[in-house]
Amino acid sequence: MKKLLVLMLLMTTGAAFAGPLTLFADSFDDNNSNVMGWYRQNKSYIKRYTGSPKKGVAALRLRKNYQAIVYLKTAPYRDMKLTFKMAAKSLERGEYIRCSYHNGSSWKTVKTLSNGSDNGSFRSYSFNIPNCTYLRIRFHMKANSTGDYGYVDDVKLTGYRK
Repeated sequence: MKKLLVLMLLMTTGAAFAGPLTLFADSFDDNNSNVMGWYRQNKSYIKRYTGSPKKGVAALRLRKNYQAIVYLKTAPYRDMKLTFKMAAKSLERGEYIRCSYHNGSSWKTVKTLSNGSDNGSFRSYSFNIPNCTYLRIRFHMKANSTGDYGYVDDVKLTGYRK
């Protein structure tokens, strides 16, 4: 009986067993071709994509030299973790797709896929993000032709309340 009372007390106060909160998530699976919530530098070359590769119904596809950025207010959170899947196809020397974040001071690269890592298969990545008031997450494609592709899926930012 004592264990049950302690467990009930902890659950009602939220003091124990509290997992991370989802601060942002996008699987690009909804039927919104506008890719809501993302600033897209060029809407013709950055689109919701239902072809292959994708996880689920759709992914974000990038081409040429353009970027997609999401802006998030993260001041009330700590111990943030960014997870995502990224793939590339048909890249040549000097071309890449890159994930980076900006926490108020400068852009920090978390992962780059380039020639040799461009077989069209998604890989999963997870990175800790330092505490900050505002966070920008960017996926940037650098390529010479429209036949070079970068793909992003299952972007998720989690954290704990401060």
